[in-house]
Amino acid sequence: MNRSGVEPLAFSANDLAVLFSVSVRQIWSMHQAGSLGPTPLRLGARLSRWDRKEVEQWWYASKTVGRPISRREWLRWQDTRGSDWPDSGHGPPTT
Repeated sequence: MNRSGVEPLAFSANDLAVLFSVSVRQIWSMHQAGSLGPTPLRLGARLSRWDRKEVEQWWYASKTVGRPISRREWLRWQDTRGSDWPDSGHGPPTT
């Protein structure tokens, strides 16, 4: 929750850097390399935001498999299964 008491719908690169305890540069490097599953929504030439719910789902799914889920895997899963992971929406299938 931010200072205004409103739960944000989306995260900036700065927000993600704080959440993951990395630098903003590392967030953009992960994005460019495809190792950060969710893609940002471009709201302007220099304004991008990541969907909060999607980042949370990706985090729990990555935590479940013990490694970051790549963008390719993440998008493939979403295309074939919908936006939520099975079994409570927090992880990829275990079979």
